[in-house]
Amino acid sequence: MYIVHRTQLYIDHELYRALAALAAARGETLSQVVRERLRRNLESERLVDPVRAIEQATGLWADRRDLPDTESYVRRLRADSHRRRGGKAGTKGRRR
Repeated sequence: MYIVHRTQLYIDHELYRALAALAAARGETLSQVVRERLRRNLESERLVDPVRAIEQATGLWADRRDLPDTESYVRRLRADSHRRRGGKAGTKGRRR
């Protein structure tokens, strides 16, 4: 069973003209062109693999010299966190 929903969109004149020209060139209706473009856009959004995106971002700032060394930065954050809680740095997992 194929279900469709009727909707109304407000688009500016330039977008309308571009879509109408594309529809005329293809011998399709304006609705067909709009549906096809919407599907294509939604499919490209779904094709983004979050794991791949993270892998691609890994090392993105590796050559930056204006950023501190990551290990030192994390150690400073952890030390500050321990001080705020009243503990000593390096006591992770120990009970008092």
